[in-house]
Amino acid sequence: MKAHTHVYREETPVGELIFEMKGNKQGSAFRYTPAWMREGFAIDPHVPLREGWHHQWQSGDNQQAFLGAISDCIPDSWGRKLIAAQLGHQPNEFEALMSVNDATRIGALRFLNAQGVPSTHSTNTPQIQDLAEIQSLCQMIELGDKDAARALCGRGDSLGGARPKSDYIDQSETLYLAKYTTERDTLPITRMEVATLNLAEEVGLRAAKAQLALPHDPHPIALIERFDRAGASRIPYISAQSFIGAAGQYYSEIAEQLISTSTQSFIIEARELFERLLFTILVHNTDDHLKNHGLLYLDDHWVLSPLFDVNPQPERHPQLKTGISPSAGFEHLDHRARVLK
Repeated sequence: MKAHTHVYREETPVGELIFEMKGNKQGSAFRYTPAWMREGFAIDPHVPLREGWHHQWQSGDNQQAFLGAISDCIPDSWGRKLIAAQLGHQPNEFEALMSVNDATRIGALRFLNAQGVPSTHSTNTPQIQDLAEIQSLCQMIELGDKDAARALCGRGDSLGGARPKSDYIDQSETLYLAKYTTERDTLPITRMEVATLNLAEEVGLRAAKAQLALPHDPHPIALIERFDRAGASRIPYISAQSFIGAAGQYYSEIAEQLISTSTQSFIIEARELFERLLFTILVHNTDDHLKNHGLLYLDDHWVLSPLFDVNPQPERHPQLKTGISPSAGFEHLDHRARVLK
């Protein structure tokens, strides 16, 4: 199987993308347009502006079929579940990439044909009156209802993570991520996430704006404002995993990459990163993997995106998903202190 598409930043051509599948192996090649090389920026620190093709094949522990910045445009668990229901089979990487709703795709990259037409038709984004209905659909999906999953296609297929979620737009046309409570939850997950993000903002961190919908309902909904949008404009975004490379594991590697890509604001970004690490430890966030850290391209350099996906789990083993550094490891400092006592 071989497929081809064009990569855009909003309405501006960025490059060409070719996908190939040989047996169970999937891979791709990407090259910038000459105009983008003259006037644009590297969409990923590991995809420099140069002539010729950049290649990526699944191999060993790295199962990404696309370069990091492009791979970030593909949803994982939740979004793939909706796409699989729509297609009637588990999607390959190209199908997953091209099935996402163009209007709500993460970041600024778009995948259009030679005539500039989106890969998928935009679906109306849910509004406040739709949230209770979508919550019911999410609960049905968790019970294995494929019809419910198909009904939610285009309204949550751009989103990753394991928990039920959808897009949401308010009366001012601001785009949000809506996260839903499920019957299986033993803790008030959505309340905890909103409270923790608001606490992060109160102590001076850059955190995603968060609020509760249906706050008096037994199953409230967390609304997280999408920080990769500024009105109708899309802001370039990559995950920290793509920023430091697929083999990266540590906060220290994020700091090192910031030195080379964000020199004019490195001190500000490094301090923010350090304070986020302390906050993560203090609130016992155990879901701080590198896909739950991100960067935005603003003012011609990469900066940390607002903090998001912070989920306190004090009852779990106190171990970070992203290590502090090769010498400090992954365990929470308070756990190591107790061991030393």
